[in-house]
Amino acid sequence: MPDEQICSDGSPTVPETRGVGHLLPGTLAMWLAEATDIQLIDVREEWEYEVARLKGARLVPLGRFVFETATMDPSRDVVLYCHHGVRSLSAAQYLVQQGFSRVWNLVGGVDRYALEVDAALPRY
Repeated sequence: MPDEQICSDGSPTVPETRGVGHLLPGTLAMWLAEATDIQLIDVREEWEYEVARLKGARLVPLGRFVFETATMDPSRDVVLYCHHGVRSLSAAQYLVQQGFSRVWNLVGGVDRYALEVDAALPRY
């Protein structure tokens, strides 16, 4: 990614994206523990979802994302994730273009979530 920068911990950051909130794994874990009313969307492929997924996530692979947008509620928070956060950022940008205003991308994706929140979650 040409605009990629490096965090102090050595991990890449995601460039700022207008209208998309960047959600850290620890914050998502708190939201999920508090049963916050969010739409948790996994945009990876089915085989990836079978390997590791966040509880309560709905699978909407990026290739079908445009067709599934109408089933999402724009009045609720939408949290998107993938393996490392790149595909989900693309999906998040699309939702913002469609008029969604409460859109979040999980920084570092399911891989970072496994490292920082849930060590029992398989990594691949």
